[in-house]
Amino acid sequence: MASLDEKRVCRISGGYGFPSGDEASSGAWLGLRAVVHLQRVLDGRAPEDGWSRELLARTGAADRDSLVVWLCNANQTAYATLAPTVFAFRDHPDAARLLAQAGREIERLVAALDPAGALPIALCGGLAVPYEPFVPFALRERMRAPRADSAAGALELARRAASARTGAAGRAR
Repeated sequence: MASLDEKRVCRISGGYGFPSGDEASSGAWLGLRAVVHLQRVLDGRAPEDGWSRELLARTGAADRDSLVVWLCNANQTAYATLAPTVFAFRDHPDAARLLAQAGREIERLVAALDPAGALPIALCGGLAVPYEPFVPFALRERMRAPRADSAAGALELARRAASARTGAAGRAR
């Protein structure tokens, strides 16, 4: 996530990428954690339920061995295909915990970007709307519709960085 403060200073938090640094910002983050529920069910550590049956259907797995094969071949996109199940089963205790954790992660990212808590917040991407109810209430009051998508934001940050470099090079001459 990135923001520009009132002095036009760019702050970046998170965004290191899958699997370790896309906290609550991608379907892959949710899907990776959802598959842990399925592993527990297949191990007998949790009872079979509707969510685990849906996860089996999405992975095409039938048992532990076939899930391991899926896991060995899974990439960020494959994990992201599991994210909609977390929202669909939001009343499941494990899914509810994941969504609450996602809300806390969003809160941490926002706090790192805006320690003063003064800037508006815009969630972007395919999970922005489904995540809204799980964002802590104090942050929801600051939420605004995004002006553009995340790709447009990244392009704007790149333009500003290039402009700053060009300006600095011109001043150094």
